[in-house]
Amino acid sequence: MYPVLAHDLHGFLNTMTLNLELLQRAAGKDEVDGESLARIRRYAALVANEIPPLDRMLTAVVGQMKLSAHPTTRFDWRALCEELAIVFDSYARHRRLRLKATLADVPMAVAGDRDAMAHALTALILNAVESAPPGADLTLSLQADRRLATLTLAAVPPAVLTREPAVPESAAAAREILEGLGARIDDAPGADGSSTLGITVPLVPLIS
Repeated sequence: MYPVLAHDLHGFLNTMTLNLELLQRAAGKDEVDGESLARIRRYAALVANEIPPLDRMLTAVVGQMKLSAHPTTRFDWRALCEELAIVFDSYARHRRLRLKATLADVPMAVAGDRDAMAHALTALILNAVESAPPGADLTLSLQADRRLATLTLAAVPPAVLTREPAVPESAAAAREILEGLGARIDDAPGADGSSTLGITVPLVPLIS
């Protein structure tokens, strides 16, 4: 089930990215005639039509994972965060956002359901990207000590990270999944006026 949903989600994101690029090209012209304006409206309508199905699929993914048993496996938390940073970098640029990832270059082993955590983090990051205004700066930072690893998502100007989210069902379910898998979630305004979301997970001993 999940590979099929992942394939469908990838298709929706590709379609949205393509139409966003077409919108940017059309809007970048010095003069916009009636035909170009019609194309811009058509591209915008196509993008708008893709968002509700994407929201429904994300909700279905995290909803099913809430109901299913979560197998516990050992996996690399840093590698998972790096994969998500790469996936969202292109999408953020198409939304005229700047996404910077700073990930501590140390091994970070955690125990849990990797797929469930990946889907939950995807829902939360997508929510932040969708709600951030054009020109905003988004940062993903990952730090760890001997016991805990914390992934921090920050947005300047503030974006919606967990409160009144753009995709409320997905974000709420994602948060519940992460907390059910042992993660601690903290959200608060940053000192620089940003909105921040911290996800802390316990580390387990590395296998040599």
